[in-house]
Amino acid sequence: MASIGLHSSTESEVAEAASTRMALATAELRPLPPNLPPPSYYVTITSSLRSKVRALRHSAAWPFRRIANKVGIAVSTVYSICKAPTTPRKVKPGRPRLLNTPIRKQLITLATANQINRRLPLTEIANLAGIQASPTILRKAFAQEGYHRRVAQARPYLSAASKESRLDWAYHYADWTRTDWAKVIYCDKLY
Repeated sequence: MASIGLHSSTESEVAEAASTRMALATAELRPLPPNLPPPSYYVTITSSLRSKVRALRHSAAWPFRRIANKVGIAVSTVYSICKAPTTPRKVKPGRPRLLNTPIRKQLITLATANQINRRLPLTEIANLAGIQASPTILRKAFAQEGYHRRVAQARPYLSAASKESRLDWAYHYADWTRTDWAKVIYCDKLY
């Protein structure tokens, strides 16, 4: 009897397939050795796992294969973890900054040293510090540290009469106690 589109198997092929299935079934039922973790193909490498691997290698002086068997990861992964730096360094792309943090702190200290320096242009402050930088870079450096240039607000000076009246008020109330001040009602809104 001929079958169309179907594969006809010989008895030897059927017996071989059955024995292969039986071997796979028995292989899956065998228990794992007690010292090996269950096999996993994708292991998430966490920082705690990295620390454990490094401790077993450096403190306990275990070989790579023993660590791999204990932790349940590949030997090459254990080797990579042990050879990598403890704290990975981030490589920032691009040109390094001209004004790093210590130089920025030095510029701010110089700019806020006194009233004269606070009024100097940023380029002159940089020249005093011996730093060559464009005004844009200096402005960004000061902004990064929280300093921004503003026009000083005009404040009226105290006249001689207002100074005298303030001093008289201070002398008049200098001997008041807390109980005297507790009787005063304060209001900053005048209607």
